[in-house]
Amino acid sequence: MSDVTQDDFDWTPRRRRVATLLTCGWLGYLIPVCVAVAAERPSRSMVLFAAVGLAAYVVLFVRLIHVGMCRPFRLAAPYALVGLVAVGALLMIPIGSQWRYAFPYYLVAILPGQLPPRWWIPSQVGTLVVTTVVAIGYGDRGSGLIGYLASVAAVALFTSMFFWLLRTMVQLRRARAEMARLAVSEERLRIARDLHDVLGQRLAAVALLSDLAGRLAGSDPERARQQSAEAGRLAREALEEVRATVSGFRDTSLTGELSTAQALLAAAGIGCVLSAPEAAEVPGRLADVAGWVVREGVTNVVRHSRAGTVRIVVRSADPVVVEVADDGRGDATSPYGNGLTGLRERVTALGGVVRTERVDGWYRLRAELPAAAPGDRVPAAAGAA
Repeated sequence: MSDVTQDDFDWTPRRRRVATLLTCGWLGYLIPVCVAVAAERPSRSMVLFAAVGLAAYVVLFVRLIHVGMCRPFRLAAPYALVGLVAVGALLMIPIGSQWRYAFPYYLVAILPGQLPPRWWIPSQVGTLVVTTVVAIGYGDRGSGLIGYLASVAAVALFTSMFFWLLRTMVQLRRARAEMARLAVSEERLRIARDLHDVLGQRLAAVALLSDLAGRLAGSDPERARQQSAEAGRLAREALEEVRATVSGFRDTSLTGELSTAQALLAAAGIGCVLSAPEAAEVPGRLADVAGWVVREGVTNVVRHSRAGTVRIVVRSADPVVVEVADDGRGDATSPYGNGLTGLRERVTALGGVVRTERVDGWYRLRAELPAAAPGDRVPAAAGAA
């Protein structure tokens, strides 16, 4: 996770101050070191050397803490890190064994926050190896050496685990944010898809009936009134379906869509040949999508095909087959629009396929839905576009 930034930790000014103070608390261990140096009464030059060195060390340490909070888990301040190691090594000259024992703890504690995760183990192991060599070179042996190295290793393990947990927390937070974003995106997609499918057919029918009522107003007022009433009914149904779509609780009935399709085609003056004796036997999880196939096919016929006759076929065998064919001018080579794209998404979500083709002068929309498709219903978010 090389792109982790301070924004991922949701820092507030108070949290930043607290984190900085807690981290800089490690510098409190310099107090015993300074006391030990004063007790040994070194020369004035050595005292000056130690004071300047410790001041530089503190500045570099705080700098690394600040950079680590802004750009964690990357080598963001290499010069400061190299300077810290160099100053720490030089401080062994004026301070001696007190610093030799203290410095490795500081180093293993700060390294994980300054390096990419893939460098954590090599850097910590390298620090332990160098610490061991230096300790042996200064004459440390036996249980004292083992205990010292064990404590340094324990601090290295603790800090590495702490930063690993911190990094994992960031990953989980990012994952939750991404899941929330995808959920919102999927819900928007579902609503857009369903609104297209719902309004496409209903508004096409309302427009058709309104035009018909207008043409009949002078010659047959009673029939014009009936057509106007039917247009109003369809508009109210569309309003209810839009409300249900936004709420996410709308189901599509195959038998209901077949009945609506016949009425819409009749109003448009298009003949309808329906062959769907097994429509009621289509499983519920497939009937919803089959209803969308009928709706999209009939809507496209009314709006674009200029057809004289439409054939609708539904077979409930495995696979369930739904066909809407017309003798109009449909072009099977044209790219899919929003409706057919959404329909294909609905069908493929159940493992089915959608095809458009011209056969013997008929434009045919054909969908095949495997009866053994998993799930009891089409997920709402996997709906249409």
